[in-house]
Amino acid sequence: MVSGVVVVLQFLLFLVIGVMLFSYYQHFPLGRELEQINRIFPIFIVEEMPAGISGLIIAAIFAAAMSTLSSSLNSLSSSSMNDYYRPLIRPEATDAHYLRASRICTLGWGIILILVSFLAKNWGEVLQAGLTITSFTMGSVLGVFLLGLLRKKQSQNVGLFAMVTGLGVMVFVGLQPGIAWTWYVLIGSSATLFSGLFLAKILVLFRKA
Repeated sequence: MVSGVVVVLQFLLFLVIGVMLFSYYQHFPLGRELEQINRIFPIFIVEEMPAGISGLIIAAIFAAAMSTLSSSLNSLSSSSMNDYYRPLIRPEATDAHYLRASRICTLGWGIILILVSFLAKNWGEVLQAGLTITSFTMGSVLGVFLLGLLRKKQSQNVGLFAMVTGLGVMVFVGLQPGIAWTWYVLIGSSATLFSGLFLAKILVLFRKA
């Protein structure tokens, strides 16, 4: 609940910064065209702020980026090791082996994220691209959560089927140019929830038969 409040205040801060930058450059034009409008804030930090403050802000940006990246790499590597490699490939290996494998897995995920970052340059504005990617997957997560609330004794296989179905629907929706990203969470959560409820109903009917 606290996180929800903080996120609202965080995005409010982003919007206020954008309005203030727009107002500033209306009175003091930049004098050159930008290939991407996202560069306006870094340019303001480097060119308009005092040296000490701009250095602190740049250091804070790098620290936040490194923190997010390290936690993402650790989560991806841990999930890959504990959910797939350890139980399915090498269930009885030593801890030293798992440590080496986790390091290799972290390196692999790092390479994948670097490749994705190169592709992301063509995805438009940073904020909209980030919200689009988040909305693409969060619908399935919300749908599984709602499914768990409605059917608390349901097996995890139904939840996995529902999530895969929701993601499949979102892949189809993402290929349609006329659907805005703001609808992604609603579509994904609805597809996940109703497909899970449908499968659960089918399983109940089979058991009775």
